[in-house]
Amino acid sequence: MKKDRFYLIAGLTTLIPLILTFVLLPIAPDKIPAHYNADNIVDRWGSKYELLILPIVTVFIFLMMYAFHKIFEFIGQSKESAVIFKVSTICVLIVFYTMNIFFTYASVSQTGNLSQILIIWSIAWIILCLITIVIYFSKANNIK
Repeated sequence: MKKDRFYLIAGLTTLIPLILTFVLLPIAPDKIPAHYNADNIVDRWGSKYELLILPIVTVFIFLMMYAFHKIFEFIGQSKESAVIFKVSTICVLIVFYTMNIFFTYASVSQTGNLSQILIIWSIAWIILCLITIVIYFSKANNIK
């Protein structure tokens, strides 16, 4: 149980966007912006229940990452690989949490001028995750 504490905590935090979306559904407008074109203009409106798609996908991705962890553990994954996989899991979840926050906020507030913020945050998180992964890969190679 102790070695699965990381995945227990990650799993519980994965549920937070889903719970928050359920809390926001009653106050969300019935029609929300569902897609923006290149000029940052809404070109498709959808039901407020479409806000549930990304949190559900996030939970599904976490469950896949956990299943891969269990498979790797079963086949005898090295300690370094386990650390790298945990870092990858954190990075993937952070990216999805950020997308959840952005899209929920943009849809509920119906502000259409947030695409630049999304691009900046996405690039920042991707760079941070890549740096973290590179550092752990280099540490894993130095250990061997």
